[in-house]
Amino acid sequence: MEGTYFDEFWRELEAELGTCGSFNTLSRPEPFDARMTVGRKSVEVTPGSGTARDVKRGEFGRVWNVMKGVPIDERYFNRDGRYSEVSRNSSYILALIRHVVGDGGDMSGTRPRRPSWRTP
Repeated sequence: MEGTYFDEFWRELEAELGTCGSFNTLSRPEPFDARMTVGRKSVEVTPGSGTARDVKRGEFGRVWNVMKGVPIDERYFNRDGRYSEVSRNSSYILALIRHVVGDGGDMSGTRPRRPSWRTP
């Protein structure tokens, strides 16, 4: 499915969300809080409305797989609804992936810029 780079991303996200974090969506900056759930199989996202939702690891994986085929300069834009087609939570997922991965690198081959990601 997603592969080892996704697995590394998920481990980094687990570490980042050990406690609740505050973020903004990318296209229309809307604040939301996120925290890893107890079983570490999903992320609980709480938007400004206050209604929490569970975003499963598989949803992150589906968005990740679409992102791998998108040019770097377009990666974080939901043009033509390409991410919305695979997850109704894509705005939150994109913000969290960008937080961990950053803007650089090919998600299917080149390591992201984060210093904690080591080259094997």
